[in-house]
Amino acid sequence: MLVFSGNNLAKGYGGRTLFEGVSFELYQGDRVGLVGPNGVGKSTLLHILAGLDQPDTGDVNLHAGARAALLAQQHEIQPGRSLFEEARTALQPSPSATAT
Repeated sequence: MLVFSGNNLAKGYGGRTLFEGVSFELYQGDRVGLVGPNGVGKSTLLHILAGLDQPDTGDVNLHAGARAALLAQQHEIQPGRSLFEEARTALQPSPSATAT
């Protein structure tokens, strides 16, 4: 079952293109690695996929009730929390997203 897709994604800053023409389909059970040198847009692409940024061109689609989240890069992990528990925090609403 298709759960996540992107079509012809592109993003640049200040006249510098980070990436363009990125298209993909991820199916239930797929495992993906995103690798490359610093500064080529890996984190930017992940921010776009998580809905935290917009591409200059292209579309990202979540299918069949799928969710996308991004676990922020940080140097500290809560004491006593397992890696799995830490990763699950990416699916929790951010404090700024909660109503007051």
